[in-house]
Amino acid sequence: MMSERNVNREPDLTVNQTFRELQQNGNFDISPCDNIINIDDNPKFKKLELTSSQKIQMSALASQLPAVMAANSMSAAAAIPDLYTMSFPKGLPCTLVKLKDGTGYTNTLRGLDGKFMGNAPLNKFDISKQLATQAAVLGTFSAMSVVSGQYFLAQINSELDRIKLGMDKILEFLYGDKKAELMAEVNFAKYAFQNYSAIMANESQKIATITSLQKARQIAMKDCEFYISDLESTVRKSSDIISTVNKAIQIKESLDLALQLCVMSSVMEVYYSQNFDDNYLKYIENDISLYIDKCEKNILANFNQLLVLVQNAKSGILKKVDKDKLERGVSRVLEQVSISGESELKKSLRSGLYLSTNHSTYYLSKDGDVYIKNE
Repeated sequence: MMSERNVNREPDLTVNQTFRELQQNGNFDISPCDNIINIDDNPKFKKLELTSSQKIQMSALASQLPAVMAANSMSAAAAIPDLYTMSFPKGLPCTLVKLKDGTGYTNTLRGLDGKFMGNAPLNKFDISKQLATQAAVLGTFSAMSVVSGQYFLAQINSELDRIKLGMDKILEFLYGDKKAELMAEVNFAKYAFQNYSAIMANESQKIATITSLQKARQIAMKDCEFYISDLESTVRKSSDIISTVNKAIQIKESLDLALQLCVMSSVMEVYYSQNFDDNYLKYIENDISLYIDKCEKNILANFNQLLVLVQNAKSGILKKVDKDKLERGVSRVLEQVSISGESELKKSLRSGLYLSTNHSTYYLSKDGDVYIKNE
C-alpha cells in the first residue's frame, strides 16, 4: 500500500514522466531560464500574437511546468520562474512531426529507466493522465507552430518589395492584359497571409486556401511567361526608343510582381500544409529557383539589348529627352539582375522555406505569453 507521501507525489511524477517521454521522442528541451530584464523591450525577442484560445492553451502548459520542475528538483517548494525556455534544435514543426504518428499522437510510454512499460502500467490513472498531458502539450506546440508560422511569413513578406505594396501602388506599374488576373491573385495572397492563424483553425478553410494558393502559383507562372514574351517582342520590335524603354521597365516591374507572387504562394502553401519534409522543401526550392533563374536571364538578355539600342540611338531621335537618363534607367535594371551571387528573391525563397525548421528558442512566461528568439 502506498504511503501518503507517495500518493501526494504521484501526479507530479506522472506529469514529469510525460515531459521526459516527449522530450526523449521529440528532441526538445523545456527548462527554467534565467530572468531576462524587460523582455518586451528587447529587440532580440518577439512576443507572438495569441488568440484567446491559444492563450488558454499556453497558460495551461505554463501551469503544468512548476510540477515538472519540482519533480526534477525533488522539492515541491521549488521557486516558480518567470520564464521557461523551450528549445527546438530542428525547429518546432520537425518536433511535432517526430511526436506524431500516422493516426495521431504517439502513445509510447516508458519508465524512468527508459524501458517500454506499455504492457505493465502502474494503474489506469497513470496511463490516462499521461496521455492527456501528452495531448495537451502537443496541442500547445501545434498552437505555437501556427502563431510562429504567422511570424515567419511576415518575415518573408517584408522582403518582397512588390508584394508588400498597397494595391493602389501596384496598379501604378502593373501592365498589360494580365493586370486584372494578377491583381486578383495578389489580393488573395495578401488575404491568406494576413489571416493565417484564423484560417489554420478551420480545416475546411485551410484546405480551400491551399488549393487557391496552388492556383495562384500556376497563374503567377503563366503571367511570367506572358511578360517574358511581351518583353522580348517589345525590345525586338523597337521603333520609338523612349516608349520602348518605358514599356520595358513597366513590363519588368510586372514580371517582378508575378515572380514574387510565385515565391510567396509557394512558401505559404508549405506553411498552410505544414509539410516541412526535407525532400519536399528541397524540391520546391530547386523548382522555383530554376524558374527565377530563367526569368532573370531573360530580363538580363533583353535589357542588355535595350542598352545597346539606347547607346546607338541618335540624339535627334531622342529629341528633348536626356539620353543619359534613359541609359541610367536601363543600367539600373541590369545592376539589379546581374549582381554576382544569389539573387535576393532566391534568398527570400530559401529563407522562407527553411526558417521554421531552423534551431529556434521560445520563451514561455508563467502567464502564458510566448516569445521567440531566432538563432
